[in-house]
Parts: sequence; C-alpha cells; structure tokens
Amino acid sequence: MTRVLLVVTGHGKLGSLDRPTGWYLPEVAHPYHEFKKAGYEIVFASPLGGKTPMDPSSYNEESDEISKEFIKSDAFKQLETTKPVTECKAADYDLIFLAGGHGTVFDFPDDKNLATLIAKIYDKGGYVAAVCHGPIGLINVKLGNGEYLLKDKAVTGFSNEEEDAAGLTTVVPSLEDAMKARGGKYVPASPMFTPQIRADNRLFTGANPASASALAEEIVRTIASASK
Repeated sequence: MTRVLLVVTGHGKLGSLDRPTGWYLPEVAHPYHEFKKAGYEIVFASPLGGKTPMDPSSYNEESDEISKEFIKSDAFKQLETTKPVTECKAADYDLIFLAGGHGTVFDFPDDKNLATLIAKIYDKGGYVAAVCHGPIGLINVKLGNGEYLLKDKAVTGFSNEEEDAAGLTTVVPSLEDAMKARGGKYVPASPMFTPQIRADNRLFTGANPASASALAEEIVRTIASASK
C-alpha cells in the first residue's frame, strides 16, 4: 500500500492583515479523495502538529461536492490532531504532499525539519508533491548531493499574476520568484487560475486550487505505472 504524508499549515493569520488564513480546503479535499480512491494510506501532519486552521474563505455554499463531503468526514476531524513533522520518519512514507493555503508561506519555508524530511523521502526514491502555495515548502530543500530539489526541474505554483489578482503581493513573499531563484524551470497557469501541473523526476507541482485534482491523478498514474 502506498503511504502518504499529507502536510498542512498550522498558521492561521495572514501576515500583517487582520484576516484569518490557513490551509485551502480543495487542495486538501481533492488530493485526499484521489489518494483514498487509489487505496493509499494517508496520515495528516503539520509543522508543529495538533489542530490546524482551514482558511474560511475556501469553503462556502458554492463549494464543490468533494469539498463538502470532506468537511463532513472523519478525515476533516483528523486535521485537529495532526502529527508533528518531527515525529514523522521518511522510511514510513512513499509520498509527501504539501497542501496549499496562504498559511504555508509563514511556516513551511524555514522549517528545517520539514525540509529534511522531504529530502530524505526524495533521496530514498520516494515522491514529493505540492500544490498552489504548498511549493513554498520546497524552496529550501537540499538533497543528499547538496543540490536544491528544485534545481533544473519543471515546476509550477501560485504565480505573481495570481497573487496580484488576490491583492496579496505586498503581504506574502513571491512563490514564483523563490522557485526560479532555486533553479526551478517555472511555468505559470495560463490563463491564471486554470489547471496547470508539472511532473519531473518524482517531483509533482500544481499551480492553484483548480490544479489539485489533476495533480493527484497524475501522481496516482505515475506510481501505478512504476509499480508494474
């Protein structure tokens, strides 16, 4: 059975603004749905563990059915008791998936324990994936060979154009610029907010919430093909 560590942010305040943030519902619900359908074992974790905040703006009466079902599921309850990253061992997981949400830009990038765990999973032949703002957790990951994980790989993530449209360019750091600075071959969603995914040598990235399902589907296809 493929074992997945699905990592979410534990940060709930949007920078200098008096606004709540956290993990973005469709970027958790849709990958969870695809992984569960594929028979994967899924464990939720966060940098500090414990209860994690959902961005309230990511759920409303117009949310898709998969997100609505997730809200009512036992999996949603598990996000109140996430496992601390420090208690997660690379040997226990085949895939680490970083969900997005603006909270990630505050607790993912400088978490050395998270970066080390990602590197160990990748170096042992495992898979690494992130969607929307989740890839901010990849920018400081260095592999055993001393190179940045993102170097020379095709990647995507929430673009500068999308951040500007969200009105948060001056509030959060640029994910696009950070990925490029680490040598990533960055490709934005075009038009913005439409699905865009990239897969390159066991690294999978998605640009925005609309990319979450397609990203998870591509991961499932790749792992299934590799196991034949």
